[in-house]
Amino acid sequence: MRPLRVNPDWTSPPPTGTVSARFLCPERLEIRRPAEVLDPLHFVDLPEIVLKALGGTAVRFPAHFVAKLEGARVFSHHGVIISADNRIFDDLTHEFRDFQLGNRICHYAGLPEIERLDARVLVIPTISSWKNYFHWMVDAVPRLRTIAPDEYDYVYTPLSRPYHRAALEALGIPESKWLEAKADTHLAVTELIVPNYPTPGHPTPEAVQFVRQGFHLPPQKGAGRRLYISRGDAWRRRVRNEQALMDLLEPLGFEMITMDGLDVPAQAELFSTIDFVISPHGAALTNLIFSPPGTKVLECYPSDFIYPHFYRLSAAAGHTYSAHTSHCEPEDPDFDLDLESFAPCVHRLLDA
Repeated sequence: MRPLRVNPDWTSPPPTGTVSARFLCPERLEIRRPAEVLDPLHFVDLPEIVLKALGGTAVRFPAHFVAKLEGARVFSHHGVIISADNRIFDDLTHEFRDFQLGNRICHYAGLPEIERLDARVLVIPTISSWKNYFHWMVDAVPRLRTIAPDEYDYVYTPLSRPYHRAALEALGIPESKWLEAKADTHLAVTELIVPNYPTPGHPTPEAVQFVRQGFHLPPQKGAGRRLYISRGDAWRRRVRNEQALMDLLEPLGFEMITMDGLDVPAQAELFSTIDFVISPHGAALTNLIFSPPGTKVLECYPSDFIYPHFYRLSAAAGHTYSAHTSHCEPEDPDFDLDLESFAPCVHRLLDA
């Protein structure tokens, strides 16, 4: 396999493969929660194509542990953890697809020279959390929950997006402790502190609760707002017949909004007030993490883009979830919502 990246300035040898932290250094692990299976939930009328994409409704979580590692190092804004013998800890680092050697980094032509820092560093980046709001809020931010601030000197974190800083500020992490994770950062420290996390996009109930409490949101049910989240400001998965959709929804008390221009605290506050949200699949639904338990969620999929991220988030948050699919042409960035089959879905969920 050809290297995925060739950089003539990166001269350190790439990792040679992967290894489990639980196998290589079990004495350095602190188990915080045993493995569990979450049987959600409240779901209503999931289409067969959606159930197939979910691969079953139960959500499984591995044991949650924290690794405190000496001699290890961290690389890039993905938070890749590398052992002293130059292998990647595969239970601390995730990938979205399979690579011959277990991780894309193993196929690089080289890595940057190692920088060294005499400090205890908590690692929170996860795959794609440097550029993706969902994976930042659902996978990365909850890694802060099991470590007290006085147990580390710095938080190794991406800072390239406004939502990175907003979450750290909301959770009370002082800027003096921020250590930026960049694409070419390659760092060895006195002690790496690395919480594991489930497969990307599989938040646990305790992770959801941690984020909600960190943003100081009320635990009770919302104020009864019904929202339709438009993707009119996005570049794909826009609903073409949105006006006809709103002609259906407005008499039921729904208002249409977009997330454009709202920072993370404003989005959190907005979603804390709702009891029903309808939206095409998209990053805005990440804010379900801020919605009170029992929120009703109706997610609209184009038929060629069905991913279970927000089903799993709804399961962990205790929401009532349903989904609807509308046919779309392959690779068509937008779609028409099938209103004839959609309307009954709305009413069944209202009655649930």
